[in-house]
Amino acid sequence: MRAARPPTGKDLGLDEFCERSDSRNSRGKRLAISMVVEAWLSEKEEPIEITDREVKRLKRSRIPLVKVRWNSKRGPEFTWEREDQFKKKYPHLFTKTAPSSSAV
Repeated sequence: MRAARPPTGKDLGLDEFCERSDSRNSRGKRLAISMVVEAWLSEKEEPIEITDREVKRLKRSRIPLVKVRWNSKRGPEFTWEREDQFKKKYPHLFTKTAPSSSAV
């Protein structure tokens, strides 16, 4: 799985806060740091859909891969993940729903 990049103070708009706080004020620094850490921990990226499939062929094995689209605050992000591991963690993305027929 991939690790999310922790947001910087600039990402969270904390640059002004840190500049305005007294440089000798450790309470303000602790508050700014805790805000950055809290935002980083609460930022949860979840997979939205599987957009593609591929089989990586090696000499003696084949590895099924899926291309996953993630919901990211920084815009659309795609990664290739191992299908077996991803299916264990996010089985709902692999369930096929039957097409609904609308009776008139």
